[in-house]
Amino acid sequence: MPSTSDFNRQAVVYRMGDPSKPLAALTFDDGPDTKWTPQILDILAAKGVKATFFVLGQEVEKNPRIAARIVREGHTIASHGYSHVSLTQLSLPQMFSQLSKANSAISAATGVIPGLLRPVGGAYNQQVLKTVTQNGFNLILWSVDPQDWRGLSAGAILNNVLSNTRAGGIILLHSGEGPNLTGTVQALPQMVDQLQAQGLRLVTVPELLGLSA
Repeated sequence: MPSTSDFNRQAVVYRMGDPSKPLAALTFDDGPDTKWTPQILDILAAKGVKATFFVLGQEVEKNPRIAARIVREGHTIASHGYSHVSLTQLSLPQMFSQLSKANSAISAATGVIPGLLRPVGGAYNQQVLKTVTQNGFNLILWSVDPQDWRGLSAGAILNNVLSNTRAGGIILLHSGEGPNLTGTVQALPQMVDQLQAQGLRLVTVPELLGLSA
């Protein structure tokens, strides 16, 4: 149950961090799955980089070991809801169900109760803001979206990210079933190298924003 402080907490939507600090965050939506997520985790491990995974509760239930691996390897696990639906299209009871079922699944698999939420499609309204805040979440959007879910080539994804990422940037990528994410996996090693070459340190969203995970 939310505490009194949660009810009184002002809703904040984060799209990026402090542009005066040379930090940026890689984030991955819609996982965990058995195809793309392990490849992404392998690359991040090889590069020594930590990221933030906004996971779907129903996918965590299917792949609890991969969800546990995300946490075990030092990444931040966060909520993307239980299923891939827009919170703005739901009744209040349905919204509460999405949030609580996702948290239950994530907690059961990882021992972590997430404090960050990314709404599907980035869609929110005042009711969504009020509800997620009362449930103790910080709402996280993004500043860079290469639309990798469209099955774009590695070159197209890389060019978009490098052209648009600045200090404080939150980069939206994907790691779940459905779209062809070959381009994402192929672009990721060079993306990490080139962002670091630009002087950016890649961190988790909580570190970028100074928030609790």
